[in-house]
Amino acid sequence: MIRILTYHRTPNESGSADEYSTVSLPTLARHLDMLREAGLLPLPPEILKLPLAEREPGFFLTFDDATAGHLEIGSMLTEKFNCRAIFFVPTARVNRAGSLSSAQLKDLHKQGHLIASHSHDHIRLHHLGDEDVRVQVERSRLELEQLLGKPPEFFAPPGGFCNKMVRRVAAEEGIRVLRTMRWGFNRKPDLMSLECVPVNKYFGARHWERFVQGRGRPYVYALKELLKKYGSMVVYEHLRSGFFWVKKAKRRL
Repeated sequence: MIRILTYHRTPNESGSADEYSTVSLPTLARHLDMLREAGLLPLPPEILKLPLAEREPGFFLTFDDATAGHLEIGSMLTEKFNCRAIFFVPTARVNRAGSLSSAQLKDLHKQGHLIASHSHDHIRLHHLGDEDVRVQVERSRLELEQLLGKPPEFFAPPGGFCNKMVRRVAAEEGIRVLRTMRWGFNRKPDLMSLECVPVNKYFGARHWERFVQGRGRPYVYALKELLKKYGSMVVYEHLRSGFFWVKKAKRRL
């Protein structure tokens, strides 16, 4: 089993109350304390490339989109928890307002965190053609190599939108580990189609219990994955926004 937690931006970064606002630094620290108390420890990203029998039980932390607050998160992880995470970077956003700069990415890299690809333009790849996907992966890897001295081998398609063609092109471009956004624990790990448990501001005690115990995913995530794969994206977007609105309303009652 490979447990992966996925975070996005912190509430103070987003300036909004959408579902991609995840947690504050104190809340993230509490999460790590709870995991440690449950006997789960953070693992270095490189262990993912080892044979399953050589991996220790624990969890991996991933952070998507390279938003500005991730530098402070990275520093806290290394200084307080001796934890190294994976930061998935859409390279077109580097040095833009609200995103990490080249210097900050180098700082995270020096701290021991793994800087990985999140495509170049942060667009959904599953509906693109072969060559367009190749450009997104290749350009992202090239820019990160120029910045950090080595091309990334880890990749997360934006939004988790992935199919066989995306995985094939990524592998041909040198990707060895691909993380999707499918909710799960990788009981039969496929390094080119890894599942994760996404964390957002609605992630509560029941979710943590599921994560620690390795229990099955909530029904709403299964429905979202089916819509992603087979249904209308309009319905998917309505489900996602509606689900989080309902959760928010319930918390006010």
